[in-house]
Amino acid sequence: MAGKSGKRLFPPDIAVDEWRTAFMEHYRADRHYKNAVACDLRPRWQVLVRSGQIGAVAAFRDCRWSADAEAVKYALAVERFVHDTLRLRHNGNAPEWACDFVHNDASAGPYGRIDHGTGALIGAVEGVALKVEVDMTGATVRLVREYGEVTGPDHTIVPREEELKRRNVHGSEMFGFDNFRGIHEAAQELLQGWTDEIQKGWKAEYPSEYLGARPARLDHQRELFGYLFQKEPIAGDDAKRKRLNKAARDLGLDFPVGKKQAPK
Repeated sequence: MAGKSGKRLFPPDIAVDEWRTAFMEHYRADRHYKNAVACDLRPRWQVLVRSGQIGAVAAFRDCRWSADAEAVKYALAVERFVHDTLRLRHNGNAPEWACDFVHNDASAGPYGRIDHGTGALIGAVEGVALKVEVDMTGATVRLVREYGEVTGPDHTIVPREEELKRRNVHGSEMFGFDNFRGIHEAAQELLQGWTDEIQKGWKAEYPSEYLGARPARLDHQRELFGYLFQKEPIAGDDAKRKRLNKAARDLGLDFPVGKKQAPK
């Protein structure tokens, strides 16, 4: 789709959801954020699930508008964290999309975060692992995708493995495997094939204008994160203020941060 200038416009899902996801990764990489989620919000969530008053795949909105008082208390704690600690606000309030991100982190299990809309796990969908098995007669190199699957009424997460490709490596001797170079070459071949497929799919899904714009916009998001969470000063820097204002507007966030209080 092209605008009046003839330049291609980013699809709405890329222009909003993708940028919000990229922006929240700055928080998720910060140790203070991770500690706060792990030491405060996650224990609250685990107690709530163990009580049986809410399901393990309940969305943030389900908690916020639940008839259960403890579920509402948990949701309000998430909102206060988003509003006061992360300093993410829209019209002075904690935006629901940011609360969804934090809730996904607070409810994460050993296999990753849960998509509370579908009950599926949010993980490294495009992530793989190499498994090498060696015995006296040969070796097998396998490219596998490891993931957890939410099953049953109690939403137990069961580890699963999907084999994508394999290569058999033979040695020069029947009972004395010595072809370790062959293992290296087989692993390299499997990984190269996988990365080529991922690159092809990536280029097909995202327009070149989007990929070209990412470095600058990601830098501006990093600056916005520094201002919001790390409280880096912006006084006297008009150029930086303009960059942050645009980055915040693209994400649907207030800038500069106001003083309106989060729900109590």
